[in-house]
Amino acid sequence: MGLPQIILPRFDAATVLEAALRYRATATFFVPGMVTRLADAVASASLGRASTLRRIIYGGAPIAADDLNRATEILGPVLVQVYGRFEGGWPLAILSIADHQELAAGRSLHAGSCGRPIPQTELRIRPTPAHDPPWGELCVRNAMVVTDWADPDGWCGLGDLARLDDDGYLYLGGRLDGMINTGSYHVYPQEVQDAITALPYVQAALVRGEDDPIWGQAVTAYVVPAPRAPEEPGQVIREALKHRLAPYKIPKRVIAVARLEDVEP
Repeated sequence: MGLPQIILPRFDAATVLEAALRYRATATFFVPGMVTRLADAVASASLGRASTLRRIIYGGAPIAADDLNRATEILGPVLVQVYGRFEGGWPLAILSIADHQELAAGRSLHAGSCGRPIPQTELRIRPTPAHDPPWGELCVRNAMVVTDWADPDGWCGLGDLARLDDDGYLYLGGRLDGMINTGSYHVYPQEVQDAITALPYVQAALVRGEDDPIWGQAVTAYVVPAPRAPEEPGQVIREALKHRLAPYKIPKRVIAVARLEDVEP
């Protein structure tokens, strides 16, 4: 007899919680925004904990420290954060249940970390011209590395800006290529910028990922409207992009500015 399959058109925390209770689920994988919404659902239902769930593995995007600590307090000792890349292996680093408990109790020095490397995985930081140490490009060497991506010594550059602390904990600082990580999808800013600047009422555009409590990062566009642009260009731009881009690439926020130079780094 096969396991029951539950297909949800979109994430609804109350429905997921009800399914976990009904089928006595013991483990699942979420992106951070789903963790916070599940914690909200559990708190609203006054359940104390999410039924039989013993492991909630999550990753794929940043999560705010306050949201993480609150989720730990509500859901209990079940959270495990993982980090990995397809070309370098998955997972590469883990923030354990014990780490989460230490963070929630205020006893940890590793807030913002995505954990320590798994056994038989080496991590190192390769210096980059645009960043001062200890930041640089994260490189990995292990048996999972795709050989076509590795140098002759077996090291694979992952394109992630990162640092390692003295205890071996890994911290990420974004992508060196500017890729936006929305949790479920990867978006490259140049493609979105090109689609926006092709519109007749836009002079210039800057697209980047900005922190978002649900998605980790949200695709955000700063635009310089043309002289005869609509009064509210944001909504018009988003509507026009529906015919040019996949839905997940359309900016969640469009902000009109007089000059791109005025946008804070």
